Amino acid sequence: MKTPQKSFANPHGRERLSRKDLIQSILKEPELSKLITSIARRRRKPEKEVWKKAENILEELVTDYHPIYISIAYRIVKWIWNRFFKQVVVDLEGLAKVKPIIKEHPVLLLPCHKSHMDYLLVSAIFYENGLTPPLVAAGVNLAFFPMGKIFRATGAYFIRRRISGDLLYARLLAVYVRHLIKGGYTQEFFIEGGRSRTGKLVAPKHGLLFIEVEEFLVQESGDLYAIPIAITYDRVPEESSYITELLGKEKEKESFWSLLRSRQLLKQSFGSVFVRFGTPISLKSYFSMNTESLATPKVRKEQTIELADKIIWSIASQSVVTVTAMAACALLSHISENISIQSFYENMAHLRDYLLENKFHLSHQAHEIEDHFQSVLEFLLKSGLINNKTDKSVSLRHEDRIKLDYYKNTILHFLLQPALFVKARKSENFDKTFAFLKDIFTHEFLGVGDDLEISKENEEWLKKHPQAAQLFFHLLDNYLEAYYVAARWAEMKMPTFPFTKERIQEALEFGRILLHKNEICRRESLSSANLYSALLHLHNRGMLKDHFRLKDWKNQLTEYMKL
Repeated sequence: MKTPQKSFANPHGRERLSRKDLIQSILKEPELSKLITSIARRRRKPEKEVWKKAENILEELVTDYHPIYISIAYRIVKWIWNRFFKQVVVDLEGLAKVKPIIKEHPVLLLPCHKSHMDYLLVSAIFYENGLTPPLVAAGVNLAFFPMGKIFRATGAYFIRRRISGDLLYARLLAVYVRHLIKGGYTQEFFIEGGRSRTGKLVAPKHGLLFIEVEEFLVQESGDLYAIPIAITYDRVPEESSYITELLGKEKEKESFWSLLRSRQLLKQSFGSVFVRFGTPISLKSYFSMNTESLATPKVRKEQTIELADKIIWSIASQSVVTVTAMAACALLSHISENISIQSFYENMAHLRDYLLENKFHLSHQAHEIEDHFQSVLEFLLKSGLINNKTDKSVSLRHEDRIKLDYYKNTILHFLLQPALFVKARKSENFDKTFAFLKDIFTHEFLGVGDDLEISKENEEWLKKHPQAAQLFFHLLDNYLEAYYVAARWAEMKMPTFPFTKERIQEALEFGRILLHKNEICRRESLSSANLYSALLHLHNRGMLKDHFRLKDWKNQLTEYMKL
């Protein structure tokens, strides 16, 4: 990290209100007076009591930003990053495009959420590059003493996870957001809500985005920009706890601070972190395209959901291909426990060539794999992502496959086109097979529905590289096995939605029986996330209420697994 260019002024020249003055300003909003009177009458309580509750909510909610805390926090963050990571690689070109927008307009920074470390990242990057760090929406569970005071002083504002039914809280949050937008502040929140346990992007959470959009649209002038941010890790520090959850074991209680206290983690190397900025989205332009229809809340909600999907796909397109992800794809295309070094290297090179051909963003190591292959092998071995390495081969344990699957998922959306094409090409009916598989993988990966037909250029590329085609052919097999397990289990149990943890655990146990019988062969197919997603797909298609349709679908899947 470089020496920061200090800047704490409001980017739009407006004077920052003190926390006390901001709370009082919000409480003076006329709409709150009417709401509080209504709530007091309905609940038969004194208005004074409801006003006090409103003040307490704002005390819990509102940030208490202090530049001196930011300066101190930056030094701590720098120490943390130096202990955990080799380097933080920032898309400076993308940041340069963002800078003038931030200086002229209020902005929503919308990163993906891979790790607790994400909380620190964007603020530190802004601090280093002369931008005021954002106000970050954080869960109210982080407001504990004494850290809550520190988080609040460094720009956090705390929101409750569930606000439905609490009209007073919802209105106060909305009015606070309105003040932030009017004040020209930069805000940050995770569009996915919680952290991804699988490496894939999670379906966006719309609650806070709905509020931001509504409060922006009631304003008569100005603009609000949404900026997608892709954060990619060579390795995530929470790797072990994620795997524990995916195996169906009890979720470990862990937090950002437990990560820092872990001596074992502090001894490990997690490689590099990559941050890329997507194209800024002007909400004024986005919503002006549908001015008349936006008069109804229903249409505004639909448009906001489409906006969230657009943000998620922008994040996906900006994700960096790491050597860990490429290695995971190359290794997991094999079923065998031992993989030759030569085959591993060639698969890595083929992946690199295809990804470059399609102009995706690769890390330096991934781009120059010829020069870095030996160091990548050492990194994988030291990280426990492979079990053993000799001069001629590497070996994988079952648990290694599950770890690697997380990193494979971080780039699999880039590889769906060739993977589906080569799988369907081997069947007797290409169109039918492609449509069947496409239905599964548009459910599994967000935003790829209209982008799965292979281009003529990529089809020609595959013809010239038959070994790469073989790699892509097996890339999706673990998903097909997961769906097979889900269909077989559902055929016996016909479960009802929503699926409980106990039911998913039953499906996992059934899958382990099939693995032992060699009816499936990829250990990474058996994760709670895979089976839940497969069952959800069957539910969405109405097959969990129709035994004959489910059986027919399972039989089709079985045929495609034999290809």
